[in-house]
Amino acid sequence: MTVDVLKRFCISVEYGFLLESPDRHLPEKYLPWEDLAERVPELVGTAELDAEVQALPLLEVDELRTHRQLRLAHLQLCTLSAAFLWSDPEKPKLFLPRPIAVPFFEVSRRLGIPPVPSHGTICLANWRLIDDTEWKAENLDIIAFRFLRDRGNAWFFVNTAQIEKDLAPAICAVADVVAKAATSEKISEEEFVFCMKAITKGLREAGGTLLEMKKHLRPEVFYHGFRQFLNGYTEGAFSKQGGLIFQGLEHLGPMPIGGASAAQSSTIQTFDAFLKIVHDEKPSDFLLSQRGFMPAPHREFIEWVQENSPEDVRSAPGYAEVVEELHRFRSLHIRIVTSYIINMKKRSGTAMGTGGTLIMHFLKTVRDNCR
Repeated sequence: MTVDVLKRFCISVEYGFLLESPDRHLPEKYLPWEDLAERVPELVGTAELDAEVQALPLLEVDELRTHRQLRLAHLQLCTLSAAFLWSDPEKPKLFLPRPIAVPFFEVSRRLGIPPVPSHGTICLANWRLIDDTEWKAENLDIIAFRFLRDRGNAWFFVNTAQIEKDLAPAICAVADVVAKAATSEKISEEEFVFCMKAITKGLREAGGTLLEMKKHLRPEVFYHGFRQFLNGYTEGAFSKQGGLIFQGLEHLGPMPIGGASAAQSSTIQTFDAFLKIVHDEKPSDFLLSQRGFMPAPHREFIEWVQENSPEDVRSAPGYAEVVEELHRFRSLHIRIVTSYIINMKKRSGTAMGTGGTLIMHFLKTVRDNCR
């Protein structure tokens, strides 16, 4: 039953929400995207990049037929759009040229996600093995969304991918329990114990992986090197304009779309839904809004879990331990955010998260709701 449920929601038994074996190349027609995305680290911030982006051919997306092809196209177009818009974070460009804007919008429409960098694209669909020895972060590299030739750029995303894989068995355990609850089957104590242990174990492993972020990524490389490319189109000059203008789609008006955020991880939101964690109104609204950035089957899975989680889950054996571990994991995340964002930004005013929220208040409130 569980395998059928996971397949229904495009979840992997081994990899969880990560896309299994992402494509690395599109049909030859789309080689201009791949070629330019590969050269971004050398060109970003130069007039040459701007010129090459605007000189790209306007390509129809008719030859993108599979889900994996669409995910890769979204990743390549995320890379090109972010490089074009954010090479100068103080003066971002307020329009996206037609050769990127039109296909980016159409690919996003077909995937059911916004035309902006998001966790589902730049992390879940952005990994490849360096060699065939072992699946672990140390043996992973990214496919695109590279803005500097520093291991830290890739490490940020592959370390996060490792966290997602660490938690895959827990997602499977949740799916098993909820599938039975959805058909009104009684969940035995042993099944509850197994599930709670799987979540606790996964969160502990993921917490250890999270602390490995510092192994290959220095705070200054993240903060000054590529953090701006995670931004959306809602703040500063974009706010005054009303959002980003997509050339060729001017009739739609400026589009105010938020950027990438850890809150877009389907994994943690799944645990919240299963454990019936109740968040305060504003954090809850923000978390709900972030589901719109997730691949459609993944957000549907969270909704399914939320609707069918057993009524007696709060009284299940091991529940308190799981919630405590979730609290601990969120505390570790706060430590990482403090190191990589807050401490780096102390001299420049209020610390705003890439998702457009007051980051520390949000993170602490969400953590403290784990009770």
